[in-house]
Amino acid sequence: MLHADKGIKIITADIGGTNGRFAVIKLSNNHLSMLENVTYSCADFSSFAEMMKTFTDRLSDPSIQSAHLAIAGQTTKDTAQITNIGWNFSSSELQQATGLKAISFMNDFAAVAQAVPFLKPSEFKVLKSGTPVIDAPLSIMGPGTGFGVAQLFKVDETYKVISTEGGHASFAPTTHLERDLWAHLKKSTEHICIESVLSGRGLARIHDFLVDYAGSGPKGLTPQEISASAAVADIPSCVRAVQLFLSILGGVASDIVLTQGGRGGVWIAGGIVPKLYDLIDSSDFLSRFGTKGIMSSYLTNIPIHVMTDTNSALIGAAADWRATQMPQAANAQEGA
Repeated sequence: MLHADKGIKIITADIGGTNGRFAVIKLSNNHLSMLENVTYSCADFSSFAEMMKTFTDRLSDPSIQSAHLAIAGQTTKDTAQITNIGWNFSSSELQQATGLKAISFMNDFAAVAQAVPFLKPSEFKVLKSGTPVIDAPLSIMGPGTGFGVAQLFKVDETYKVISTEGGHASFAPTTHLERDLWAHLKKSTEHICIESVLSGRGLARIHDFLVDYAGSGPKGLTPQEISASAAVADIPSCVRAVQLFLSILGGVASDIVLTQGGRGGVWIAGGIVPKLYDLIDSSDFLSRFGTKGIMSSYLTNIPIHVMTDTNSALIGAAADWRATQMPQAANAQEGA
């Protein structure tokens, strides 16, 4: 019989609209250790199969036969679609390309959620202290290329995840400025969702809107340029864009918590907020998070964390594989 304490190696990946991160994870007892970690740019590949084969070709350990991949988009156990770049693929296609025996998929933010119990103090920052309700759900969310939303909760000694497409829920403006932003976006987009404003492209949209709104500032800046400029406060329109972005995020975060019952705590992931962390105190993020009318007291003691580890989904995918596939792997080995 195959035992976890002897160690099993699997491939995990975190595939978004911008980057593809791959790792080899060793699972032993309750420990997950990363043995190898490589990041590729999606723009350098014509397909995901090509990207994955590039990674597997560099491996020299023939004992690695399984992969569990976290995908930024819709997934089933055997198929996946990366929303923001239009890649579609199946486990059988990837098995044929790489020679692996078993490949499965999960949502990327579900993987991020699965990583939360394994995070070290150095891998997150506490944005708002509080007292989580024991065994209450945790709300995981965050802007990157898109906007991910998931829920984590504990059943006995096992963590379970509900992955969602909450980032595609409708954006609900709550101030005059946000209503004007919504009207501006509506001119060119039929469905204005949370991801339309809380994502990399969303930050760029907010900035261009504010430039037109105020009549000053450079248009066409990238999200990276806007964030970097806001950090040193050298372009006023960039500072205003980040402040509006964080304000909207605060309101959306509390909406998600109320919807999910996330009194176990909020975990904000994605590539954008960690870079803006030092600007949150000067924004009204926390004010917007805590202002929900008669439900404001519900939010008072909920802690908020910002995940800073870019490899969290890789560990989370391994944790998910262990929970769902380890018994099957053990039975297969026992019957061999």
